[in-house]
Amino acid sequence: MNTLLMPVPVLGNGTNAHVQTMSSREIAELTGKAHAHVMRDIRAMLEQVGEGQSKFGSAYEDAQGKTRECYNLPRDLTYTLITGYRADLRHKIITRWMELETAVLQPPVPAIPQTYAAALMEAGRLALENEALTVASHAFKESHRFRFCMIEQNSPSPPSPMAIASGACPYD
Repeated sequence: MNTLLMPVPVLGNGTNAHVQTMSSREIAELTGKAHAHVMRDIRAMLEQVGEGQSKFGSAYEDAQGKTRECYNLPRDLTYTLITGYRADLRHKIITRWMELETAVLQPPVPAIPQTYAAALMEAGRLALENEALTVASHAFKESHRFRFCMIEQNSPSPPSPMAIASGACPYD
C-alpha cells in the first residue's frame, strides 16, 4: 500500500509547522469505498464543521494522466469523517494512522548489502560521497582562510595585509 500520509505546511500562531495528512484516496482504499463517495462524504463533513474545502483540497494524476481532485485531511478531520462509518472501517483507518505515525518517528534502517558485489558497490558509493564532502570542506576552508587562520591561532589581531595577499596564514 502506498503511503499517502504527507506533511503539509500549516500556518499557526505566526509560525510554520507541519501536520500529517491522509489523502481521500487512501481513505477510499482502506475502507473499500469509491473515491467519489469518500469525496462526497468529506465535502458534507467539511460543510458541517464549518471548514473550507479549498483548505484541504489537492490534486493527483490518475493512470490516464488526467488531473483529479482529492483531499488531504489532518488526523482530527479524518477521525471526524470516519465516525460516520462502520466500526470495522474506523478501525482500519485508525490502525493505518498509527502505522504511519510510527514510521515517521522511526527512520528507516539502512539496508545491509547481502552480496559481496553489493557491499563493494556500497563502499564505492560511500567513498565517492566522502570524497565530495572532503573537497567541499577544503573549498569552504580556502574561501574562508582568513577567518580560519585567526580562529585556529585564537589571535586577537588580524594577520598583516601582506600575509593575506600572499594567501599564507602567518600562524601556520
